[in-house]
Amino acid sequence: MPARTRPQLRFLLRGSLLVVVMLTVWWLLLLDPLLGTLRVSTGLALHLVPGNGSTAQATNDAFGNWVLQVPIPGFVQRSDAVQKMFEPAVRPVRLPSLKLAVARDVPVLFSLVFPLFWAAALAGPFSRSTWKILLAGTAVVYLVSVGCIMLYSVYMIDRNLAYTSGAANSVLNFVEYLNMYVVPYAAPLLIALALNADLRAQIFSSDLA
Repeated sequence: MPARTRPQLRFLLRGSLLVVVMLTVWWLLLLDPLLGTLRVSTGLALHLVPGNGSTAQATNDAFGNWVLQVPIPGFVQRSDAVQKMFEPAVRPVRLPSLKLAVARDVPVLFSLVFPLFWAAALAGPFSRSTWKILLAGTAVVYLVSVGCIMLYSVYMIDRNLAYTSGAANSVLNFVEYLNMYVVPYAAPLLIALALNADLRAQIFSSDLA
């Protein structure tokens, strides 16, 4: 059957080529600026965490890894799980924040949503609204990236403090699995589909005439 009658195949071919192009541009030109922007944004987002927001910050170490100073909510500080980390003689202990080392590979992974979204958005039918879709979608994937980093921080702090247990810990582990291994790859396409009606029509079209 001619390729012109198969819009899904056209999308797949264009999308595959654009993924290669966008990943190359991302890796060579955009990765460091994106990581810098995400780090600053993460530092600002940490101020929204319940607790002593003045302690929140996000910096780089000499190797490009992130160092996050994450405020700890009061109810977590006072919990038995946290207090049991310290000798009975010094309890109760205030733990206003926790320093968290984040390997550079983690924010790199979460920045992957940008080139994958751009490739998916540009692989669809081009129209006057394409640029608006690109701008709106980039803003959305930016929020997704920061949200993923924040969720990763919550997960790592829970591992350090052993705060959750049982079913709650299982749920958190599952959410973090999705955060690391599903969201960075699925979210770009889903966002492109949500914003672009022409792209949805192309992919889900059943008209083979």
